[in-house]
Amino acid sequence: MKPNLKIENDRVIMFPGSFDPFHSGHQVLVEKALQLFDQVVIVVSRNPEKTYQHSGQSRVEMIETIFQTNPRVKVMLNEHYLTAVFAQMHQINYCLRGFRNDVDFAYEAKIASYNKVLNPQLELVYFFSQPDDKKTSSTLLKEIKQYKKENNYE
Repeated sequence: MKPNLKIENDRVIMFPGSFDPFHSGHQVLVEKALQLFDQVVIVVSRNPEKTYQHSGQSRVEMIETIFQTNPRVKVMLNEHYLTAVFAQMHQINYCLRGFRNDVDFAYEAKIASYNKVLNPQLELVYFFSQPDDKKTSSTLLKEIKQYKKENNYE
């Protein structure tokens, strides 16, 4: 007789970022993660180095609208904690990150080492962006929006 095997359904990965705005490249990463994990928790975080067009709560609501029909995606706001600490507080052991190029890779390698010091249980999972998304960044999208606003055209 085979022993009863406990099947864990708690494969949860968090996807932290400022997401101002959340764009198609981010959505592709979430969809890829859903192929490997039971749940993706998108964590809207605050980076003191950035200036935001939308409040944290507005960004949460925008992302919730995108995934409103997918119960496997949850969106949370994190305005006060480092990512590794936030993950530990919520007992999440996996963190999704994406990169477009070697600059992103170098940055992510540095952040990964800091996260491991703060939370040794946190494993980082990386996906490369799609070729079409390699030049897409939230910063670039904000700059284009601001330029259009300043020059009065859509």
